[in-house]
Amino acid sequence: MKYYSFLKTLAKNAGKIIEAGYFGEINFKEKSTQDYITQFDIRVEKFIKKQLSKKYPTHNILAEESGSSDDKKSDYLWIIDPIDGTTNFIHKIPMCAISIALEYKKKLIAGLVYNPITKEFFYAEKNSGAYLNGKKLRIGNSPKIKDWFLAWCYPDSMRNEKGIKRIFDLFYPKCLRITKLGSAAIELAYVASGRVDGYISTGLKKWDYAAGELIVKEAGGVLLKERIGKGNLFIASSKKNAKIILAMLRD
Repeated sequence: MKYYSFLKTLAKNAGKIIEAGYFGEINFKEKSTQDYITQFDIRVEKFIKKQLSKKYPTHNILAEESGSSDDKKSDYLWIIDPIDGTTNFIHKIPMCAISIALEYKKKLIAGLVYNPITKEFFYAEKNSGAYLNGKKLRIGNSPKIKDWFLAWCYPDSMRNEKGIKRIFDLFYPKCLRITKLGSAAIELAYVASGRVDGYISTGLKKWDYAAGELIVKEAGGVLLKERIGKGNLFIASSKKNAKIILAMLRD
């Protein structure tokens, strides 16, 4: 795989910065309602951008905290979330990850999700499969709704409260469990690894899901992006289960 060795080393070195914060002192401030940033989000992003610019100086970069640098007229775009799950990170909950994806001509060709606390490195390249610490992943397919363990990511504020309540009321009585892990990147990686049977979310940004999307697809699943009502809905699962989830939401 073309990018594997470089990105694995990059993620692990960036992960050491996160570890220093997780096991040390974290300062944070509110970017917007219930959306936080720490000094480590900034440090990790700067480190990753610096290393990418050294290795691929002609490529463009889109990063959560610093925005887009797309003035190089390149077909390549790196998409970075330095810490996906910042609120978890602040509260010392080990569900936070570095997410890096690469697009070529607007098509995803590489993606990683690395949790430096659990040392789990999820990785995929286009047409090369998805892996967790070197072990190939294949998405699960629980056939019965009553056995589904769903991950569900919803805004922390009361935006679209009615829509959120509708999703919860629809699936909670029918499934084994619905859980919120607080990191879209990790939740998508967990779909790919079969730890959860599906993932439902609203309001994601590109840096939240780009790497996870490729990992899910290369594990044999899908990430559906649908417009329902006034909001954008994201559904990740096996192809069969994703169709069932979408049909239930459309009814």
